[in-house]
Amino acid sequence: MKRATLAKRKRAAKYMESLTPAEHRVLAHLIQGKSAKEIGRALGRSPFTVSNHTRKIFLAFGTNSRATILAMFVVPLDEI
Repeated sequence: MKRATLAKRKRAAKYMESLTPAEHRVLAHLIQGKSAKEIGRALGRSPFTVSNHTRKIFLAFGTNSRATILAMFVVPLDEI
């Protein structure tokens, strides 16, 4: 595994510690690429509540991009 990927994973682990259990559940669905509406349906929450959790996740990870968060959890194909 490349150093950059390892560093991203270590940062992700650090950020994960600051999330609430509800935010962890939302994050699991975000990583799967689901929309707020889909996540809300799966978790029995409103899309507004999911959006609030998503904003808090973005703050914890220091980003406003789902793609950036996803990149911390996915190993690029050229590293497999």
